[in-house]
Amino acid sequence: MNEFLPSITEFIRNDFLIFEENQDIQLLNNYDCVIQRKEDHFFYLTSLQEWKPCLVIKEQVLPDISKLIKLLHKDSMIIIENENQSVVGYISLYSFCTKLLYKYQHLAAYFHTILQTIDTSVTAIDENEIVKVWTKQAEEIFSYSQEEVIGNPITKFFKLEHLQIIDTLRTGRTISKH
Repeated sequence: MNEFLPSITEFIRNDFLIFEENQDIQLLNNYDCVIQRKEDHFFYLTSLQEWKPCLVIKEQVLPDISKLIKLLHKDSMIIIENENQSVVGYISLYSFCTKLLYKYQHLAAYFHTILQTIDTSVTAIDENEIVKVWTKQAEEIFSYSQEEVIGNPITKFFKLEHLQIIDTLRTGRTISKH
């Protein structure tokens, strides 16, 4: 499923201003991100008009998503520099979450479309044995509507010993027909 996750480069934004001491303060309102460099350190301007330090990472060594999440947990703003130490973009916690939510919504729509158009019975349950997916074909085969089944324990409709899906949930073994 990694092909559905955005690449790190998709999170990098370039709508920033590198603020110099002699610049007009009114310019700041035109940018989502205002960055200031002081010696070897970077600071970003928060919505409360406070300068906060931010982490800097090199463009050539961008982390994977799981590492990026850990970095954003510690620092809510990450500056991306190229090999010449020029700022090429940033990733903020807000922009990261916004992009991830967009990708999730896209994936959910994709998943929903597949489930609505598939002509096979598909049932999915969560770790508490609650039905999360019940396709139209499942309705036809088992004579229970989606409204009846989704959100209820699968064992409300079927005997436990007849449910391969519970065994898969407990053991991790997949069910396949050959």
